[in-house]
Order: sequence, then C-alpha cells, then structure tokens
Amino acid sequence: MKSTNPRTSYDCLSSISYWYLFITITIYPLFVLNGYFNTIYAKGIFQIYLILFVDILCLIAILIQRIRKKPITRSHSMTDKFVLGFAFVAVISAFSSSYGSNAFSGAKAWYMGAFEILLFCSVYFLIKNHLQKEPTLFYCGTLVIGVVFFIAFLQGFSLDIFHLKDGLSENQIKDYISTVGNTNIFAGLLSMVLPFLCYHGIHTKNKPTSLFIQIVTILGFDALLFASSDAGYLGVGTGLLILLGWYLKESTRQKELLSYLKLGILICLSYVCIDVCYFIFAKQMLTLSGLSKGLIHYHLEIVILPILLVLTFIIQRKNGYLGTKIFKVFIGVIFSTVAVYLIYTIINFSFDWGTKRGYIWYMALDIWKNGSLKDKLLGIGPDCFGLAVSNSSKYASYISSHWNVSIANAHNEVLQYFVTTGVIGCLFYLGTFGVSIYEFLIKNENEKLARLPFFSAVVGYFVQGLVTNPNPFTTTFLILFLAVLNKKTGESQN
Repeated sequence: MKSTNPRTSYDCLSSISYWYLFITITIYPLFVLNGYFNTIYAKGIFQIYLILFVDILCLIAILIQRIRKKPITRSHSMTDKFVLGFAFVAVISAFSSSYGSNAFSGAKAWYMGAFEILLFCSVYFLIKNHLQKEPTLFYCGTLVIGVVFFIAFLQGFSLDIFHLKDGLSENQIKDYISTVGNTNIFAGLLSMVLPFLCYHGIHTKNKPTSLFIQIVTILGFDALLFASSDAGYLGVGTGLLILLGWYLKESTRQKELLSYLKLGILICLSYVCIDVCYFIFAKQMLTLSGLSKGLIHYHLEIVILPILLVLTFIIQRKNGYLGTKIFKVFIGVIFSTVAVYLIYTIINFSFDWGTKRGYIWYMALDIWKNGSLKDKLLGIGPDCFGLAVSNSSKYASYISSHWNVSIANAHNEVLQYFVTTGVIGCLFYLGTFGVSIYEFLIKNENEKLARLPFFSAVVGYFVQGLVTNPNPFTTTFLILFLAVLNKKTGESQN
C-alpha cells in the first residue's frame, strides 16, 4: 500500500492530487448547510470551487515544470479517449443548446452542466496520471465514511443529535439520510463504497485494521437499510456479486470466500438486532419503505443467516471444491435471474413503477423523439432535462396538477445523457464504462486483484445509475474510482 517511489521536489502534481483527494474524502462528505436542497446544492458548489482551485494549481505546476524542463508523466488508454470525448460533446451540446448558460452551469438543476463535466474530466486525468500510492488517504476516507454511516445509523433510530433535519418538512425528512442529504445520492455513494470496503475488510492483513474496516462496513449496510433506497441495494448487490464471482472463480481464494461469508453473517446479525428494535420501538424509529421495509417486515435476514452459516460450515469442511463448474453455475443463476426479472418487469410495467420513474422515462424518450436532428445527435444541453419538461405544455400542467413537484432529471443516467447530450454523448458515456470493463478484463491476474475493489465500485455505480440521476457528489467519487481503476499497469493505490 505504501509507495516505494521517493517523493521529489517536482512531484507537484502528485501532491496536488493528494490534497484534492484528502479534502474530498474528509471535508466533502461532512459538508452540510441547513435545508434539504441547500445541502445537495452546497456540496455541488463546494466541489466546483475545489476543482477550480486545483486546476489553477495544476496549470501553475505544469508551467513551472515546463520552465525547468522536467518531464510530466502521462499514460493514455481507451478509457481516456471516451472520457475526453464525453466532455467535448458536452461542451458542443452546451454551445448549441437553446437553454443558454444553464447548459454550461446546470444551475437550475443539479450543477451537472458542461462546465462541471469539464472540471470532472480534468480531475480524472490528474488522479489517473499523477496520484502516487497514499495509504493515508484510504484510512482517512474510511474513518470519515464511518462517521457518515454512524450519523445515518442514529437517524435511522430517529436520533438527530447534529440537528441535520432542522427545518425539513415530513416528506423531506423521509428522503434525507446522513450528511449527504438525499437517498438517491446516498445510494450512489453506498454503491461504490460498500463493495470497496468489503474487499479491504477481507484482504487487509493487519487484524485490528481489518476489524475496524469491517465495523465501518457493517454500519454502512445498516445505513443502506435505513436509506430505504432500492437503487442502493441494486448497486451494492452488483458490487458484492462481482467480488463473490471472483472468489468462486479463483480456486485459491477459499480463505477470502470464508471471510466474505463471515462478514455477511455479521451484517445479518446487525439486521436481526435492528429487526428486534423495530419490534419494540417501532414508533420511535425511521419508517422504512421498498426493499428495506420488505426485508424487516418478512424478517428475511433470519432466513439468510442460517444459509450463510451452512455454507460457511461446508466450505470449512471441504477443501479444493472450488472450480470452473461452480463459477459457471453462479454466472448462469445470475443471468437467469436478471432475465426473468426483466421479462416480468416488461410484462407488468407501469408508468407508476419506481416512484413514477416509468412516466419520467417515457417523457425522456418522448422529448428526444420530438427534438430536432441536432437535439437527437447532441442533445438539448447538459442538465437541461428539467427545463425541457417545464417548457413542455404536454407535461408541465400534468406534473403540477398531479405530482405537485418539479422534475429536474430523468432518474436514469443513461436516459439523462441520452436526452441532454444526444446519441453521441450517450455513446461516449456508455463507452467509458464499457472500455473500462474491457481494459480490466485483459489485465493480468495480479493486476486484476489489485483493481478489483475499484472495478466492483464502478460497475455497481453504473447499475444503480440506471434508476438514479447524475449529481456532483456521486460523480466526484465515480471519477476517483474510475481514475484509479484505469491507472497504468504497475501502480496500485488506495
């Protein structure tokens, strides 16, 4: 985990990237302004100013290195081209948008305009090309995320000792979780962080450190329960399945598989305790919904717990049972389950599905269909989905009379970029994930193992992004994981 390369006086870009990450993973998750939407927007503004400051420092550092004729380390990958291409299309889309400056700033939506996309692109290349191995970042990040999860845990028991919910209406409180300020945003964070922590809790050799990481992980799963976010379960579940598949595929990973199952047992036990608390103190605790409600209502953790115990007992008794056949069965079960679920969803699809996501997705496709050729190819402008809906007589009156809320995004990252950056931008967005997966798969086995937690985090984020929206907070962490995942071979850091 510790760098073997000495830090020299001209490692300025590495130092800048280090301090950017340090601020991002320590101050950023805990940054709060009172008020439901204020918290979300405040985090976006915080990150914009931070990246601007970092970019200015980088330009100065590059200028100094040029004057001193010092080499600047760079490496290029296919993913880099798609990241750069997506940013370029976003800028072109903003210039051609009929919504003017909002396409650049995204100020009337979630601050994910072309300007912010460009800033995130710059951070991606800074981290990917210049960050050296810094274990301190990982430990600081784990500590802070543990605090975030603990606050979420307290909120689940309706304890708000930090007064984070002051001034919120009843409906806003239901959608507010931890210091992030919104369940959709929290789901994106959990989708990346929990699989990442699970991996390190299993693979960290130092026992006290491993125990600390596992405690934080358990708190994170408790936070996932209280968040009542089905998208969170989708993303976290995807990341965990990737880890499980790896341990099943590798015949030498029996020890890690046992640790994986034992961590699952501890998480189930924590859910049993929460289940008991809901039985005794139901009126005092946070009201659950979605999968979280079903999990506690039907006491599913009590069903899962003995299954994990039996599997652990069998694996401990039998050595060398892992092989390609079990892995193939595992893959077959996953694909079959996904196929059955998709068929069932298509047959029973309703516009009310997923808190009216079905209707919002229909609106997105309809807006794209009725757009000009330019809009179809380049989109209506980054982060302008809400403006397009509010300017549509077809949808605006219906939403105001039936929902009494504003629609700022498509609640699906693919559809969001499909409408706002067009077919071309959406292809670059999808290509970033697709090429990252390909480049991961062609790495050697040792390199794959080192990048596995970042890979599971990125794929988990993408899957949950199919039912949530892009925003500066989760995009910040996506860019960090994506950048480290795609660092050149031979480097590995937290």
